[in-house]
Amino acid sequence: FGGQIVSCEPLSGAFAELSHRAARDDQWIAVNTAVGSETGSATINVSENSFSSSIRDMTDAHLDTAPGSRYIATETVPVTTVRELVTDHVIDVSRTLLKIDTQGFEGEVLRGAGDLVGQMGAIQIELSFVELYEGQLLFDELVAGLAEEGYRLQQLEPGISDRDGRLLQVDGLFVRRSDD
Repeated sequence: FGGQIVSCEPLSGAFAELSHRAARDDQWIAVNTAVGSETGSATINVSENSFSSSIRDMTDAHLDTAPGSRYIATETVPVTTVRELVTDHVIDVSRTLLKIDTQGFEGEVLRGAGDLVGQMGAIQIELSFVELYEGQLLFDELVAGLAEEGYRLQQLEPGISDRDGRLLQVDGLFVRRSDD
């Protein structure tokens, strides 16, 4: 990929690794922040496996499936919005893939984008069938909301399943519907 990439990572340890990788590409910008519905700060729960870290509290359904995801610490992190990132980095939203990997905070990220959501070229988002993080939006709500914004579901990629094989989460790729 030869275009600009703006990656946000709130955790200090993961951000150090991201920054190191991004330094090899002049078009890749790493920002040490969480993304949500408004700017400010938040306390993020740091997971033992790192990638399950979330501003939201984890549910028993998640812990039962992935015991190594338990929280071991917290960090206070800055929070920005998609709208602010678009403005700060002069992003052409019509040619942008917005990838949301926020462990139950997807609704807040979309709210922080406001009307830019319907203008994004594509959106990739985690979709949970059961509540893995307290208060998160689930599959049906997110799919319906993105459809209302003019997107169609292009592709699903399996995520995590419980011990019985029940699919708990997928990644969904949504593209703007064309009028033709």
